[in-house]
Amino acid sequence: MEEPFWRLISRRKTVIVSVANWLKSTIFIDRTTAAASLAKTNVSKDKILTKPLPANDTLDTIGLYCPVPIVKTAERIKQLEADSVLEVLSDDGGIEADLPAWCASYGHEYLGLLRDGAIWRLYLRKKVV
Repeated sequence: MEEPFWRLISRRKTVIVSVANWLKSTIFIDRTTAAASLAKTNVSKDKILTKPLPANDTLDTIGLYCPVPIVKTAERIKQLEADSVLEVLSDDGGIEADLPAWCASYGHEYLGLLRDGAIWRLYLRKKVV
């Protein structure tokens, strides 16, 4: 006996949706892995500071969590003159990988980080346009 037409369509749709979901998750994993590896390459031992750097401005993002510290950094960096140094204070551990990756993406110079108890002090220089 032959299967009804709607049942065949339903099976094909299920297979197509399953393949689409698999592709979407694979692409997401690849992008996440690429961003993480980029961030790891930018956070090297020479970027770990032993004392604070002189900064033109300080951005306090303590109590704010991903992605808000990066959004606030992007807003503040637009207000600064080229070649200015911004100090970002954060208690979000993700900032240690997020900020170097963001700097690499937008062409700013990541100067390093200083861990001060539960607070990260990260430094970046605005790119010269």
